[in-house]
Amino acid sequence: MELKYNNGIFIGRFQPLHNGHINIIEKMIEDYYDKKLNNIIICICDTPQPLNYEERIEMFKLYFKQDFITYIFMPTFNNCDIWYDELIKRLYNVTKGNLIFYGHQKDVDKRKYTFRNIKYTGHYYGIFELMKHGVVYLSNYKNINARDLKCCRKNAKLNIPEQIYIFLIKHNFFDKKI
Repeated sequence: MELKYNNGIFIGRFQPLHNGHINIIEKMIEDYYDKKLNNIIICICDTPQPLNYEERIEMFKLYFKQDFITYIFMPTFNNCDIWYDELIKRLYNVTKGNLIFYGHQKDVDKRKYTFRNIKYTGHYYGIFELMKHGVVYLSNYKNINARDLKCCRKNAKLNIPEQIYIFLIKHNFFDKKI
């Protein structure tokens, strides 16, 4: 039996990278070492502030030293069809094979949207299920939300690894107006 070529994908803004994100990526790394994944791709969505794309990659590399993790940039589109088509194009520019999307659903992420002329209320990961991609839902680790970490340094310090917290302080992350 031939093994499938599987690519683990995690999409986010990562403003900032926190223990909830790290929990998901560590599961992907575990799946990589267990030969369930051939690649890990982190898709960093367009939000230029407080950290730009390059700064977010630098933040990732402070924690994750693995050279098999690929980072790609994803612009924002107000149309889900265009967003999905562009995402798939960008993913297939760096890899081929099955796409398996990792993530968790938060109530704050539920939105109303239309994809392929179907109206939805929920998380955009439903798009991946509809398009027959693999989806791995993990629990929301300690119910961490980046929005809360931006507002409270004490909460951030508890939920962000030290080297990333120091990086954020050096980049005035908590002082920038969004």
